Amino acid sequence: MPRRDALLSLRLGGRGGYGCVMIMSCRSRTAMVVGAAAILAASCTDGPPKPDTLKPDALEPDALRADVREPDAAPTCGNGQLDPGEECDQTNLDGKTCAAFGYAGNGLVCKADCTFDTSACCGDGTIGVGEECDGLALGGKDCVSQGCLGGQLGCDASCTFDRSQCTVCTCGDGAIDAGEECDKTNLNGKTCATFGYAGSGLACKADCTFDKSACCGDGTIGVGEGCDGAALGGRDCVALGCLGGQLRCDASCTFDKSQCTLCSCGDGAIDVGEECDTTNLGGKGCATQGFVGGTLACRADCAFDTTGCHNCGNAALDPGEQCDGSQLGGKTCQTQGFDGGPLSCTSNCALDVVGCYRCGDGVKNGPTEQCDGSDFGGKTCPTLGFAGGTLICTSTCRLSGCSTSGFVSISPGSFTMGSPPDEPCSSSMNTQHQVTLTHSFEMQRTEATQGEFQAAMGYNPATFGSCGASCPIENVNWHQAAAYCNALSAQQALAACYSCSGSGTSVTCQEAAAYSGASIYTCPGYRLPTEAEWEYAYRAGTTTALYDGPRDPAACLCTPVDANVDKIGWYCGNSAVTYAGCMDGTPWGAAKCAGTHPAAQKLANNWGLYDMAGNVWEWGHDWSQNDLGPSAVTDPWGAATGSSRVVRGGCWVHGFGMEAATRNSISPSHGDFAIGFRPVRTN
Repeated sequence: MPRRDALLSLRLGGRGGYGCVMIMSCRSRTAMVVGAAAILAASCTDGPPKPDTLKPDALEPDALRADVREPDAAPTCGNGQLDPGEECDQTNLDGKTCAAFGYAGNGLVCKADCTFDTSACCGDGTIGVGEECDGLALGGKDCVSQGCLGGQLGCDASCTFDRSQCTVCTCGDGAIDAGEECDKTNLNGKTCATFGYAGSGLACKADCTFDKSACCGDGTIGVGEGCDGAALGGRDCVALGCLGGQLRCDASCTFDKSQCTLCSCGDGAIDVGEECDTTNLGGKGCATQGFVGGTLACRADCAFDTTGCHNCGNAALDPGEQCDGSQLGGKTCQTQGFDGGPLSCTSNCALDVVGCYRCGDGVKNGPTEQCDGSDFGGKTCPTLGFAGGTLICTSTCRLSGCSTSGFVSISPGSFTMGSPPDEPCSSSMNTQHQVTLTHSFEMQRTEATQGEFQAAMGYNPATFGSCGASCPIENVNWHQAAAYCNALSAQQALAACYSCSGSGTSVTCQEAAAYSGASIYTCPGYRLPTEAEWEYAYRAGTTTALYDGPRDPAACLCTPVDANVDKIGWYCGNSAVTYAGCMDGTPWGAAKCAGTHPAAQKLANNWGLYDMAGNVWEWGHDWSQNDLGPSAVTDPWGAATGSSRVVRGGCWVHGFGMEAATRNSISPSHGDFAIGFRPVRTN
């Protein structure tokens, strides 16, 4: 028996031998006899007990046995030999490989309890511990995230990213290039110590940035660490299944129980203070620990290891998840660099862009692309219901070019209405929100002209009559504009969208009862555009302040001239004229002789609409609201009642209002030299 507190157990009592126990310690040279009746002390030496210390007549002959307890047989798991009950032992895998369990790869290892660990094997379609990818599961990564300019990222048979189909790659070539912290095993001479950690676990991630998660010594317990320095996570020897002693943390951030006494953690039995022991989890699983799924394990300190558990599937975004079910964290195909399509979430809570597409790839994709390049989806101007024109595909994958009596057909779709708070020159009533229009409609290519108004209504109220018949009609109020729309409907035997009384400049109109509120979109006749329709048509798929680009923040007024505004519209910076009857625009910053200009002289937008910015403000159908708010809406139609109607698009005398999102409103009974309109009709 070793000298360390050599224990000698003697059974005392009757022939059953269970009356009391004498424990002799040669280190303390004291023998303690513990029994029901007494505690006896006796001295001892390193040799056998002296006769006068342990008298023969103190014990019955058969009760005195050399009952010195031999140590338990040494554990066999960990000796490198396959013993009964063991699947493997250290590097001895009994000739098994990942293939023996139906996996690819070569990551089969043996766990500390001598059972196989297949978590690093590859081929189950789920990204496991130590895997970068698995089959089609790429964890949301692509060639760009791996340091390449483009191409198709793959996954090889060892569950490592395959960049062979990526183009112009630098990350992963072993050389540290500009923007890379490291590259594969090239750590640029850095170690954990460089970042203030102990240990030697510094590694390089696939995106050529440092992975310090395996470094140890920062005093904070990180992922995969049982402890770190003096931080023991509130655990002590007792919590780890020992009776006492001093728990420590070693240089690899694993609990050091060498100074603990009488430990049982690791024997496979769950003892007091242990949550689990080796593979014995006490019937517990990830679900009992508050997770949705995954694999619960037991750490070497007999506490649960939940790193294999996850909450993927609870329809809530949890740490480490890109998405969960329908919860996409505000992400869309557009935020992932695509033009449209449905973004989805994989079963392992990674974003799935398989349904996303890009406008410009030459293939008509998804419901938001009407065409792409020369792919018109089999459509022609006649099949779309137009009499003529040449069908084209715009840069935003919208069909354009067809015409019917000066109108442009616009397909349904979704867009972001309003402007960001920092957009130069815009008003403060333009909160951004998503709008979906579920119907197609046609809009007049230009603002209604003086000649068209004269022909339909029999009079011309324009201030700038000498500008000519091709100039926009102005000095009309909302009621006169609505009456003109009814006149167009009557010409084509279509139901009127407005109910009007009176005539000429004294006409008064309101929505027809059958088409009030949201029903305005069902009216078959001509009408004024809703505010959402107008901005959707103005933008024509663009997202900048103007349909040809941004506004110059230094040119929000009349001078200096904003180059982008100058290309698309007549405003105070360029509206000088020479005809008789012009107006002195200097009070607003315009020229001494200024006014409206003939239609369609400036650059049209992507859908062939002219003068959406400038020349004259355009009446909208809606009663005005102060701010449309941030909520997503479908087929909005404005307030139910009000005192003013919406006008949009700016005019020849102002420096503001030229932007897609800028809003304005005026009493419907007011008409002046800066206000006109443009009819629309639901297809």
